[in-house]
Amino acid sequence: MLLDAANTVMLKAGCAPGEPLRVTSPFVTVAEDDGSAGSPLCRMPGVTFGFGPGSRYRKQVGVVDGRLQTCSVVWKAPRTPDEPAAQYVMAGDPRMAALFAGLPEGAGHGLVRTECNGRPTVFYGNAGSGLKGSGRPGDRRVFENFTESVSRRIGCGAGEGA
Repeated sequence: MLLDAANTVMLKAGCAPGEPLRVTSPFVTVAEDDGSAGSPLCRMPGVTFGFGPGSRYRKQVGVVDGRLQTCSVVWKAPRTPDEPAAQYVMAGDPRMAALFAGLPEGAGHGLVRTECNGRPTVFYGNAGSGLKGSGRPGDRRVFENFTESVSRRIGCGAGEGA
């Protein structure tokens, strides 16, 4: 999540390195028999991608609580590190929400700021180039579905204002 935000900020500022920053430590993988990236992603209604037959995408769930929720998709290839393909994050802690300062805002950019239960809260979503355009029914709608689903779960309404 943080590397994705850093890569986006460096790209927007014109100081991105030739190769994007990458994660070298493993992500937490969903504790299910089938970790393939299915529908709905990370058990969130409406967070769906068309992965195609024989895809090598896997979902990975991190923290799921009232102040932080993460869901990632990685592309898996033999004998290579997992490649981040999509990230969805809700950060409801002021320090975590501050990490997203300076990024373009709005559902079209995959970043929405709001206030939930008196706390600044950020909803962030990014589909990498391998998954861009494969959101069902669309990438923006997938992000909006993520925002609405997590908003309801944390008691922040049904995504109103988010």
